[in-house]
Amino acid sequence: RANFDAALTALRKEWGPNIAPLQIPIGTGEGFKGVIDILNMKAYTYAMDGNGKATVGDVPDDMLEETNSAREQLIEAVASTDDDLLEKFFDAGELSEQEVTNGLKAAVANGGLVPVVCGTPTGNAGSDVLMDVLANIGPSPADVSPPKALDADGNEVSIQTDGKAPFVGIIFKAVYMEMGKVSFIRS
Repeated sequence: RANFDAALTALRKEWGPNIAPLQIPIGTGEGFKGVIDILNMKAYTYAMDGNGKATVGDVPDDMLEETNSAREQLIEAVASTDDDLLEKFFDAGELSEQEVTNGLKAAVANGGLVPVVCGTPTGNAGSDVLMDVLANIGPSPADVSPPKALDADGNEVSIQTDGKAPFVGIIFKAVYMEMGKVSFIRS
């Protein structure tokens, strides 16, 4: 059974203070019912029947204080990644929704913050919200520096991330099976 606070502590110990939870769980272990999106202040609850479809609602009253505290910590973390946002946050005491969202996107893209989401594969709970985070917060390959790799001769090359570039992948596992050699490729 996962303990979200212990997991965050372990992540911060291993990866540093830039760990930024975007959600908090509703319940733990067998009592897990869903997640709260602390950026948008919405609760996503699941039937735990495996269909992965959430019912969106308000944050439960008994979790409102914890959610507000987590939201304030997230806004402070976002502000701390950009001098202009930090100055505005200190002057005004708050940031607009757009400033928080744009600041979060920029901080994730430049590695200033590492977003953390929660869910469970058992009931397929949280996967829909994870996909939303990736689509809305995650950087587009076109917005970051092209990754570097080594070609067949050992020369460093930049990998183009547009759809017209040739396929690039890495064989991360090769096995021999009855049909012959099978290579697993990650693109």
